[in-house]
Amino acid sequence: MIQAKQIFEEAPRKLVHLSGLLLLPFLFRFSLFVVWGLAAASVFYLIVELLRIRRKEIRFVSQWVHACKRASEMKTISWAAPLLAVGIMLSISFFIYPATACGLIHACLADTAAALVGRRWGETKIFYSSHKSYLGSAAYFTTALLATLFYVPFWIALPLAVIGMVLESFPIRDWDNFLIPLGVSFSASLLLWP
Repeated sequence: MIQAKQIFEEAPRKLVHLSGLLLLPFLFRFSLFVVWGLAAASVFYLIVELLRIRRKEIRFVSQWVHACKRASEMKTISWAAPLLAVGIMLSISFFIYPATACGLIHACLADTAAALVGRRWGETKIFYSSHKSYLGSAAYFTTALLATLFYVPFWIALPLAVIGMVLESFPIRDWDNFLIPLGVSFSASLLLWP
């Protein structure tokens, strides 16, 4: 029962992660617009957060931001969404399309799978990270491997899944949103280098 409640509470937050996949069709031709759009969305988010802390709200937007926050984040600014946006923006700016697509898939889809599976069934925690589970990491690896096969061959998707899984497992709350798209995109660009 507690696990189902945790998943329900995490669902709006993970919908934000999944919405990043909507950027995939636009990365190739409209990367500059995607970067500027993410920058604008991040600034808007931070304004909404600052207003929320000062007890002022923007109807509907503030409610959605509130729904996406964990209990431990209610009195502070949550940096997860801006860190994800900055990680994606830097990946788009510095890496080739297939590499960026892999980083985006890892950050948006595989991280969501890890969180939902880990919260529901992940009772055995990773020895160096009390908030991450072995089962969540396995869900990340499987999802990342299968989803990136649409963009890169198996011999590249496999090490990328391992790299992303390790980055996701680090006990650095919210910073995995920044590190995963950058780390996976960087690794993919090295592996894709002719």
